[in-house]
Amino acid sequence: MNYLFQGDQGYTVSNMFSALRAAELEFISMVNWRQWDLISLFKEPDNLPPFLSMGLPEIPFE
Repeated sequence: MNYLFQGDQGYTVSNMFSALRAAELEFISMVNWRQWDLISLFKEPDNLPPFLSMGLPEIPFE
């Protein structure tokens, strides 16, 4: 069952962060965080719209 019960709906990202806050825990990093480079997802990272090129590095994990 891959550690899930039948009928389990799992978590959304916002649910996960809410559960972490409720448990007074802190999000540290994602699995394989070195591979999570959002800029690499774009075909032409140098030609991004200004709001993305300036805002993407500032965006929170959540």
